[in-house]
Amino acid sequence: MFTYYHNVLKQTFGDRVKLLYTDTDSFVIELRTRDLHADLKAISHTLDTSNFPEENHYLSELFTNDNNSELFYFKSEVGADEIVAFVALRAKVYSLISITEKDGKKIIEILSKLMGVNKNAVDAIGMYFI
Repeated sequence: MFTYYHNVLKQTFGDRVKLLYTDTDSFVIELRTRDLHADLKAISHTLDTSNFPEENHYLSELFTNDNNSELFYFKSEVGADEIVAFVALRAKVYSLISITEKDGKKIIEILSKLMGVNKNAVDAIGMYFI
């Protein structure tokens, strides 16, 4: 993880990339970019893009199954969706809000990973978003 962040992401993007969160097998980064397609294409040899849309999306060209489920390739948890908010309290406890498009409509999705948090507390929090 350390090697990938410093030798690939920092080397490729310099000050435009910022590490927001990490745990043993994942991290969240902020990448300031004017052209996400070009930036992801520059590191596509290190990515598993099998969860990107196959067509009708500006990142569809990057879709491939070549690295699907292969070790040592990084995969976006939200595919090609845009993350608009992220909060982490500790390892394995975070939530993010992403925007996706389905049937021509934009949809806001909330993804929460709350390992070790009481299920009743999670259900109570979720009620405020319904």
